[in-house]
Amino acid sequence: MLSDSLERLLAVAGPPLGATTSPPSRAPEALSPLLAARDGFLASFSALHVFPVEAPDDHPDLGSVHATLTSAYGPLLGEHRAFAQDLFGVLFTVHPDGVCTFDPETAEHEVIADGLDGWAEAVLAEPEALLGAAFAFDWQERHGALRAGERLVPLMPFALGGEYDDANLEPRGTLLALRERGVLARTLAGLPDGAEVEWPLPGTREETVA
Repeated sequence: MLSDSLERLLAVAGPPLGATTSPPSRAPEALSPLLAARDGFLASFSALHVFPVEAPDDHPDLGSVHATLTSAYGPLLGEHRAFAQDLFGVLFTVHPDGVCTFDPETAEHEVIADGLDGWAEAVLAEPEALLGAAFAFDWQERHGALRAGERLVPLMPFALGGEYDDANLEPRGTLLALRERGVLARTLAGLPDGAEVEWPLPGTREETVA
């Protein structure tokens, strides 16, 4: 049975993104009740994207996101298992310490709730701070709806001083964005504090576009 906070979140969420009604064992146990009730969904003007167990086509799901993170971040990923993301691709993860945010540009994390119930309560209470909901509404009013699996990703990374504005943001597929931002996270992890980073780095968007 779902908690009140999860029920309230599902009440304002969109239809399932996958077709699984009994999440397989590869899904973290903490996520099973939520994903059994709804196998992935969008909410808060698509600012919140909860990954399904299995997605159609090449859309991101629990398995493809975890495989991409493992490859792109290596030891920086630690014990994090991503299950959702905000408008800008900041991940929500389950971790032994609780439910965390995981910054894809730096691999830094912050515990925001003890469990999934507390996480749902938090995103319902602070949809702009934790999801970017109002920004998502305004951006899509100007530019049209984000396509399945897309997030708003900065041309100049936020970690390097990039701004949260239209000139610095573009829709980017989740898995490609994670691979590129993983390059930045690994680079930053290997540098002393205060070291300068020249952008773009090899393996990031400007280097991979023909």
